[in-house]
Amino acid sequence: PVTRACMPWCCTGALTGAETGTVTCRMTFKLSSSKLSYSGRCSYTGGAGSQSFNGTISYNDAKKRYEAKSGSKTFAGSASGDGIVFNMNQSDMRGTFNSTLALNGSSIRFDVSATEKSSGDSTTSSVTFARS
Repeated sequence: PVTRACMPWCCTGALTGAETGTVTCRMTFKLSSSKLSYSGRCSYTGGAGSQSFNGTISYNDAKKRYEAKSGSKTFAGSASGDGIVFNMNQSDMRGTFNSTLALNGSSIRFDVSATEKSSGDSTTSSVTFARS
């Protein structure tokens, strides 16, 4: 398959709510004939730490939809304008995590909200990536 490495995308945003601070992220994409692989890392000031992530985005012909896979989770995406939007909702023993990832040719936007189960505290963040 033909493979092409893409330029990194970087962003800075803000945490608001129970935790506040600055979010700084970097994502890199690698394109093959059947999928787009991504990897990234976000660092948070204000005590929230950092988070690494990776996965793939592809089109599932059988289900007629885009899919983002990360770890053991698969999230369905839908075409929106000239891009793809993924809505992801997860819950575990720590709380709930909801995010929207919007990809198009010129920007990537990642909106996150999290609610801690034990305290009920909520934190939100919105970051828009630009090519570096």
